[in-house]
Amino acid sequence: HDYLPVTINRHIEIYKLIFEHGIKTLIAPVFGDDILERGSEYDKVAIHGLRQLLENPLFREFYASHQVRVRFYGEYQQAFRGTEYEVLIPLFEQLSAETAAYTEHRLFFGLFAGNAADSIARLSVEHYLATNEVPQSAKLIELYYGEAIERADFFIGFDKFAAFDMPLLADGYEDLYFTVRPSLYLTAVQLRTILYDHLYARPIEPDYATMTAEDWAFMKQFYETHQHHTFGVGFVEPNSQVWYPKMN
Repeated sequence: HDYLPVTINRHIEIYKLIFEHGIKTLIAPVFGDDILERGSEYDKVAIHGLRQLLENPLFREFYASHQVRVRFYGEYQQAFRGTEYEVLIPLFEQLSAETAAYTEHRLFFGLFAGNAADSIARLSVEHYLATNEVPQSAKLIELYYGEAIERADFFIGFDKFAAFDMPLLADGYEDLYFTVRPSLYLTAVQLRTILYDHLYARPIEPDYATMTAEDWAFMKQFYETHQHHTFGVGFVEPNSQVWYPKMN
């Protein structure tokens, strides 16, 4: 009974944390394609949670206080149409309209965005028929997400290493980070560590021609020490069948 209120508060805390560290646009996948395959009882709980994004006073106050423009992307119309959850579709549109004037931050909630190929193809054809022009990538992003968005700068996930549900925004140059605990446990220290790495560490390109013998020796020792370590490898706990990352 306490799970939903705690989760709502934590979502809002995480979004505030990210925005208050200077990030203006956040892409937040919330439902994957497997949600409606887990059974009716799970569906009801998940959809009830989704309604909180639309109707909960705490979320509403957050959108207003932080001037957050909210949009929804993904194949949610196809997923919900013809089901008891179809009533949510106009609510998504209503919230987007109500927050459209907010300009400080942008929050894009992803719903069933795992396979966007059909939607992108349809949007391309519709744009061509309307303008007689083939849409370039920037235009496709605008058509798909509802407004122009820059390419993704970095991705924070957890569990098995996989970047997902950000169609057209990943170009292979985004920095990927994965936490050990679930994303809702992200701390300010973790976020600052990630931002420091993203802004100051990863952009540095070494000049191998100027490296000293000590530099090469350090590299050799580091790689030899960790030669059997592979990021992304995990183990399954026998009783729960939960996958955990190996830490060494």
